[in-house]
Amino acid sequence: MTNNPHPPKISVFPNKAELAQAAAEAFVEKARAAIEARGRFSVVLAGGGTPKDLHALVGSSPLKEQIEWSKVDVFFGDERFVPHDHEQSNYRQAFESLLKQLDSTQVTVYAVPTENISAEEAAKKYEKTLQDYFATKATPFDLVFLGIGPDGHTASLFPNHPLVTEENDELVQVIHDSPKPPATRLTLSFKSINAARDIIILAAGENKRAAMEGLLDQSVAIKDLPVKGIQTNEGTVCWYVDEALMGEELLKDLDL
Repeated sequence: MTNNPHPPKISVFPNKAELAQAAAEAFVEKARAAIEARGRFSVVLAGGGTPKDLHALVGSSPLKEQIEWSKVDVFFGDERFVPHDHEQSNYRQAFESLLKQLDSTQVTVYAVPTENISAEEAAKKYEKTLQDYFATKATPFDLVFLGIGPDGHTASLFPNHPLVTEENDELVQVIHDSPKPPATRLTLSFKSINAARDIIILAAGENKRAAMEGLLDQSVAIKDLPVKGIQTNEGTVCWYVDEALMGEELLKDLDL
């Protein structure tokens, strides 16, 4: 995989709250457009603080009422290999911040299996779920939300890890030696993510600035900054960031 030759699309917001509001409005807009055009909306949720704020907004009035939730299919970009009620579970975070605010009969949720199964079996099962779901569709996910870490990882794709440095055709991958706990996780691969129609990357806070600097530096390789490998085949990649992340120098350099 080579570095993305196209410059990233970056939207800067005064603070994390306004960033989350804009992302929530984008969620609604993309959902309505997909349902109108194709009858359903497939979205991939991310873990982390900023996505959690987004989920809470989408699941509350007035935005909640603007989506036909019976036509929404929810997936996960990565999952910690813990029970769904565990405090580190991305499913639990999504449930508490969004899903429990919805009628359980309305939205279809494709959770990553993590109980009474090995991580390898879970990855194969979730990959089969994706293959079956998209068998009759021209394009996979309508919208993927991602977060990033200060080291530039996204989903559970970490710098200089074999999942990033070695080419493969898997849709779902297992990591047993995550540098962040818990050690065992499942993650969508670059192949899965980059097949999406649209991707929105959410990043807030000064501690993410180095990752943004690396994104804009053509000499930085994907293996060192995995988020740089996020590049859709056909759609768009948009960054929603706050001013704290950018700082005066980056804002000046980008003339934002």
